[in-house]
Amino acid sequence: MLKIKIQRNVFLKAIQIVEKAVRENKIRPVISGIELEAKGKLITLKGTDLELTIKTTIDGEVIEEGKTVFAYNLIVEYLKEVDKEEILIEEQEGKLIISTKIAVSEFQIYDAEEYPVIREIESGKEIFINKDLFVNSLEKTKMAAAQTSDNLSVHCVRMEIKNRILKIVSSDTYRLAYCEAELGEEAGFDTEIKVSIPLKTIDSMVKILKNIDGTMINVRYEGTQIFFRIAEVSILSRVIDLEFPDYESILSNTQYNKKVVLNTKDYTSLLKRVLVFVRSNIDSKNSAIFSFIGNKLIIKGISKSAKIKEEIDTIKDGDDLNISLNVKFLIDYLQNLETTNIEMNLTDSSSAVLLKGENEEKYIYFTMPLALLED
Repeated sequence: MLKIKIQRNVFLKAIQIVEKAVRENKIRPVISGIELEAKGKLITLKGTDLELTIKTTIDGEVIEEGKTVFAYNLIVEYLKEVDKEEILIEEQEGKLIISTKIAVSEFQIYDAEEYPVIREIESGKEIFINKDLFVNSLEKTKMAAAQTSDNLSVHCVRMEIKNRILKIVSSDTYRLAYCEAELGEEAGFDTEIKVSIPLKTIDSMVKILKNIDGTMINVRYEGTQIFFRIAEVSILSRVIDLEFPDYESILSNTQYNKKVVLNTKDYTSLLKRVLVFVRSNIDSKNSAIFSFIGNKLIIKGISKSAKIKEEIDTIKDGDDLNISLNVKFLIDYLQNLETTNIEMNLTDSSSAVLLKGENEEKYIYFTMPLALLED
């Protein structure tokens, strides 16, 4: 029977890492739990929903080897309140027992024999990616992915690697975010990879990577699965085997005949004020009318009971234009932009708008206009 001694904070952190792969499964309840295995000198925790699997290995004392699967929600709440650092964890009579010097608690477990065996990728295409570069690229782009699973082909983030150039793309068909970065010699292998990774995997991975040590991520891709390993954490995910939108044809469009330059900080502040009004717009949520007149931009927004009109200086090249845009979509991009000025490239009131930092070609954003409803 499993019996280990471990530091409370170490065990709690491990649960919080692997739980990101777990969701309630009423058909196979054992998958709703977390697997805990003690073998040799290793203590391993694993969570899965059969599409995403996260595993981590932690330090502790293995008194007796064993394996169990436990329901983790109450354990997480309990461990947050425990003030003793060393805890004893053991399986006894169909329960998981957690003991400190002054308290003993019991928790539900599942039959470990029913827990699925998940095999890691041991071959396939392989490359190394700097953790900070990878997280930064994902955070800049994932907001443009479809947030629901209605269309799986865009409920994902596209990752492409060729000639040690990393390209991260996402699109919900109403907008598109593109980020490009050089991997350098530290990538190790000159590997070509093109894969669509589920948004749940991306969201979970970003949260994990931001809170663990390690510099380089080992990436392996084979057929229907992709595998990431950094330090003592490994993430195995299915990939989406559906055609991703042809983003390259969008990137190559140069038919814009208007360019507007604005101060990024001032523009972001203005849009946040406008969003207060338009996020409850009954006719078109988050939409506002953008009037580019001379070297001024006038933005009008309305809600059921209020309206706003804001003005900001610009540097404009091209004719005047009225266009309706999603204010929240613009803010999503601007908040990730590091340049002092932002450049908007436009054609007319019904064509996509290209946004990018001034003199920035590695991180760009497209958004489609909305129906122009003049007030």
